[in-house]
Formats: sequence, C-alpha cells, structure tokens
Amino acid sequence: LFKCPVVPNQGDDYFRAITMKLIRRLKSQGIRPRYAPPRAEEKCPTLETLVPGLEALPVDEHPYAACSPIGAWTMVRVQELEAQGELVGDDPYLQTICEWLEARQNPETGFWSKSPDLVDAMNGFFKSMVVYEMIGRALPRMEKIVDSVLIVQERGGLFGEACSPWNNMHLLTTLSRQLGYNYRREDIAVAALRIIPEVWRLKQPDGFYSATEQGCLAQHAGVKLCDHPYPIGDIQGNAHAWDMLRMALELLEGTASL
Repeated sequence: LFKCPVVPNQGDDYFRAITMKLIRRLKSQGIRPRYAPPRAEEKCPTLETLVPGLEALPVDEHPYAACSPIGAWTMVRVQELEAQGELVGDDPYLQTICEWLEARQNPETGFWSKSPDLVDAMNGFFKSMVVYEMIGRALPRMEKIVDSVLIVQERGGLFGEACSPWNNMHLLTTLSRQLGYNYRREDIAVAALRIIPEVWRLKQPDGFYSATEQGCLAQHAGVKLCDHPYPIGDIQGNAHAWDMLRMALELLEGTASL
C-alpha cells in the first residue's frame, strides 16, 4: 500500500483507497508499481461471499458511502486479472457485481438506490459504474439516468457540492458519448453552458482554481489541511475545473455536430 506520512494512523482501509486511485493514475502514464497491492481475499469478499457482501451495503440509506466499496472491489479484481494476463470481460466476479446492481436499479431514476437524495444517489452510481467501464458493458436505462442527472442540476449550474459537479459532468459526458450525443441534445448543451460560469467562480486571486468558491480545501478525506479556506487554488480545484471545461466543450461540440 502507498501510505501518506502526514496521516500515519488512518488505517489500511484508508490507504487501500488511496492506493487504488494512485495505481490507476500511474498505469494511465504507462508506469507499473514495483509491488502488487494486497490480494483481494485479504479485504474483499470472495466470489462465494460476494452477493451477501453486496446485500449488506446500505445502498438505499447511504448510496455514496455504500457504493464506494463496490468500486474498490472492482478495481482490486481488475488489477489481479491484469497482473495474471487474463481478460476482464467475462470474469464471474465482475459479472456478479453488474447483475446485482442491475437487479436493484431504480426504474424511476436509473440509479442503484431508492434514496430520495438524488445527488447522493447519483454520486453512489458514479462510484460503482467503474465496473461497467472496466469490462465494456453497456449501462442499462441510460436515457433515464441522463434525465435524472439533468433534474438535479441546480439553478446556478452546478450538480451539487464538493466533488459532485465533476462526478456528474463525467457521468453526463460518458452517457452522452455512448448515446451518440443524440438524446436530449438541447438540454445537454444548456447544461454544459451553465456549468462554465460556475467553474469561473472557482478561480482564486492567485490565478488557480479551488474546490470551493470560498477558497482552498480546509479538510479532505478526514485530513485537516489548514485552519480555514484561503483564497488560493488547490490541486483538486485545478484538476476538476480543467476537466469540467473540457467535458463541457465535448458536450457542446458533440450536440452541435449532429
């Protein structure tokens, strides 16, 4: 595991989550970590205990928190398969996750949760849809999911707070791409235009972007970064701002080209 020296007492579950994200980023740069991460059976359910493990997650009550382990279990399994040189598409572990999610999909929203909090349900959906991206499986009810994403867009243009705007711009862009930019074209173009001035509001006096209008993050993932937000940019704000503008441009170009 990659362990942060600033917060040495967070525990292995915390560092496992960091490691999963970092390995994906390193691999995207063509870099393979020197050591393999801990095997799945040390922390994740086995194939035999996977369904009971999924059933124990409070997806309807706390969708974002409940769906985070699903994404983590997916990535651990994918990394194991890739290390062994095996294909991920037909893996029974990953297929079981997809089948369980689809069996409980909410037909009214397209999300996996029945939670009345659409933003939390949407974030939970985002956390777990990685399994579909990894195995190339089409998401069911894509049009309904797009409808729900558009419903929760706030009047100012954002899709919630903190990571929610980036999460859901990613979701909207991914689904629009898979639908050929042909579904609700005008509404999606308006949503893309409305996100742009919201991104500008995140720009700070130092010229960089922050995660909030108030300034840099004071706390993240349980780690205290500073006493209060300062009017300076931060890594998350810069990364999210650039990516949201890129996605907005893709949506505008995609919907205008038809």
